[in-house]
Amino acid sequence: MSSQLVKDACQHTLKVAFDLDAVLFSAESEVHYKQGGLSAFFKHERANANKLVDEVLIHSYIHSLA
Repeated sequence: MSSQLVKDACQHTLKVAFDLDAVLFSAESEVHYKQGGLSAFFKHERANANKLVDEVLIHSYIHSLA
């Protein structure tokens, strides 16, 4: 694909990114931060890096945007 085709496609594409934070989904990481500081926050984040977010919550949120 030529660089011009990519540029043209990007001009007509809507891209959406989600920051899955406490406002939308869970305050669990914030609780660890408030109780144990930054080191507890990072420990919790590392321990849960591969944990999947509840798909029902994501689906409901995205559906509400439509």
